[in-house]
Amino acid sequence: TFLKRGQPNDAVAVTQTLVHSSFSGQIGAETWFVRALAQLKVCDYAGALETLKAFSAEFKQRSIGMEKISKQSENPEILKAFQQMKDGGLTLAEMAQVSKSLPRAMVLDERLRQMMKAMNVLLEESKSAAQTSATSNVSGLQSEFETIKNTADQRASRIKAQAIGRVQWLATQELKETKTILNKLHIVEAEIIQRVESSTKLSQAAANEIRKGKTGSQAQDTLQFPSGTEVWMDELTNYKVDIKKGCQARRTQ
Repeated sequence: TFLKRGQPNDAVAVTQTLVHSSFSGQIGAETWFVRALAQLKVCDYAGALETLKAFSAEFKQRSIGMEKISKQSENPEILKAFQQMKDGGLTLAEMAQVSKSLPRAMVLDERLRQMMKAMNVLLEESKSAAQTSATSNVSGLQSEFETIKNTADQRASRIKAQAIGRVQWLATQELKETKTILNKLHIVEAEIIQRVESSTKLSQAAANEIRKGKTGSQAQDTLQFPSGTEVWMDELTNYKVDIKKGCQARRTQ
């Protein structure tokens, strides 16, 4: 939205928060593209190249993981997440942890949530039927409850298989999204290279003119953010970027 409104500086500020390591795995690949494009628009070429590097660090291994999930029918991490979802839902901390290695959309997927609820009901039904069968003194009722238990177990097993298939589909969708964004970032990278080369030629042609934002620009032209070992979330979400005429040439006096 900020890019469409012609406010790339605000896009840089917002994405500075979103690409923070605290949100690793929870934020989609498009954020990195928006950030790189916004940095390109304000001629923060060094920053845009850092974003391209950060994208690779964030999504290279993750894409390998998504590829593996999309083809693997039994995954211990998926089954562990299913158990957590059946036991009363995921906390925010558990959601963040799950998103590090599984599709990020998994924790908020409504269809998957309904599957977990249905599986929970069936497993409870199976458990109750088994208990009733064990305590019943009537042989005819015992066989009836055994049938109920087996039917519930079979249905729960089918839902489990469907749920695993759903996670595999979500992994495939995330992988497609990442590849699409990677192609867009290649375009941004090519534009950065072209602009830096053009800027270098201009600076050579006019020694008394400095192109702000080019590689090797003066320290006063470098966009920097405060950082530290301790993360303060209320500060992290309040970055402001004030860039005025970042791509305008400035004549030296």
